[in-house]
Amino acid sequence: MNSVFISLVAAAVFLSSGSAMAADRKIHNGSMCQPADGRDRLDTFTGGAFNPASQNKFIFVTCPIVRDNTQNTNGTALAFVNVRSSGGQSLSCNLVSRDKNGNFIAQSPNASTTSSSPVSLNVDINASAVLGTYALSCQLPPGGEIKTYDIDEF
Repeated sequence: MNSVFISLVAAAVFLSSGSAMAADRKIHNGSMCQPADGRDRLDTFTGGAFNPASQNKFIFVTCPIVRDNTQNTNGTALAFVNVRSSGGQSLSCNLVSRDKNGNFIAQSPNASTTSSSPVSLNVDINASAVLGTYALSCQLPPGGEIKTYDIDEF
């Protein structure tokens, strides 16, 4: 009898703990990012999105985000982009939320770094639309790189 009770309690705790952790986290490789201007070059041989120093210019890139929980309206549980800058120049990123018609909903504050060591930038947002989209955008200096980006939906 005691073992049945303990088993039932253990099962209840196990089943109830899943809903408290009900998030949808995805880690995207930076090589998924693309230059906004098709004339710019973005190398992906490093596994990330790398702006070659030989281009000697900043480039603007956008990164796709797969969204599974399309019913939430409270944004992301967390959103980080793992980057590395170069030459003491600023690398900046932000996350934008839009509704299904492309109308603006919310934007994270610009997060930036000048570090040539890998850094995680927080680009979390607190609003989204049912059936809406997220888009990550970054401005990479020459030698700058997006390694990965990590989005966790509510």
